[in-house]
Amino acid sequence: MTSLRRRVLIYLAALSIPLAVGVLVPITLIQVLLNRSLLMYERNQQYQLVDELVHGLDERLREYLEAGSTDSLRGYLEISEQLQSSVSLFAPNIRDPQLMDQERHLERSVYFLIKSLQETADHAVQAKRGRSPEEYTQRYSELRTISGLLRSELIELSQQELTRVMQVQESFSEQFTWVQLFSFLFLASLMFLTAVLATMFASKIAEPISQLSGSALRVADGDFSVPDIPLRGSTELRHMADAFNRMKESIGRYIKEMQRTAEIEKGLMEERVANLKMKNRVKQAEMASLQNQIRPHFLFNALNTGVQLATIEEAERTSEYLDSLASLFRESLRPLSEVSTLERE
Repeated sequence: MTSLRRRVLIYLAALSIPLAVGVLVPITLIQVLLNRSLLMYERNQQYQLVDELVHGLDERLREYLEAGSTDSLRGYLEISEQLQSSVSLFAPNIRDPQLMDQERHLERSVYFLIKSLQETADHAVQAKRGRSPEEYTQRYSELRTISGLLRSELIELSQQELTRVMQVQESFSEQFTWVQLFSFLFLASLMFLTAVLATMFASKIAEPISQLSGSALRVADGDFSVPDIPLRGSTELRHMADAFNRMKESIGRYIKEMQRTAEIEKGLMEERVANLKMKNRVKQAEMASLQNQIRPHFLFNALNTGVQLATIEEAERTSEYLDSLASLFRESLRPLSEVSTLERE
């Protein structure tokens, strides 16, 4: 049987996994869309940088051809190196799946134009060093033509990239709306699922506990006829139900034993009270017997005194009367168990 702790962990996992999916999926989609937009923005920035390098190369080469200064030549060489490192962006072997065929054609065209521009510029520098004005003038004129074409291609590429950025932003807005709708529906479904699972989990826990509480109240009121709580649910609840059932039976047996003991003690007490009453009656009978013995002796003594007084006064008849009366009293106080003759009576 699954323990309560394990069941709680299972319910939490069942809720946390969909919640994590519902949170990570929209975040991932948004991140993908943002990365695409950022990539196109960086590409457009690189196009602008190449355009600035082409313009700078033209300016430094013109200054060098006109003045022949070392600073102009050094500036030209630095820009040429930067342009050489940037030309890899337009290499034909690079295939961005997000680019359309027209853009790939333009990038290949820009790549070869940059190569041609660098070769023409290098020839112009060599012609300048070889002191051939006609040649470097012609080369510079060709460079200006190539530079114009190159900058035109870069502007068109930049415009197309901006158009793609706008399209991606529109697509991003639409997709983000769908993502928001999906997130709302998913979270609503997750909340409903959470409520259902929480209700099921609470009922599975609360039902045995409420049943245990009701049975405990009945036992507290002295009703031990409560049926045993069924052993079901988690391990902890089963242990609680089993402990309560055993406790109820133990308390019931203990109370029955106490009741039997109380009944026995009550019987013994009643016997003691009866014995005390019997002893009291015996004492009363003994006292009555003593009183019955004391009173006749007192009467006999009084009659004997009367007989003696009558004898002293020589009143024989009175003496005989009193003596006969004393004999009558003795006879009347004689025990009934004593045998008496008719003559005596």
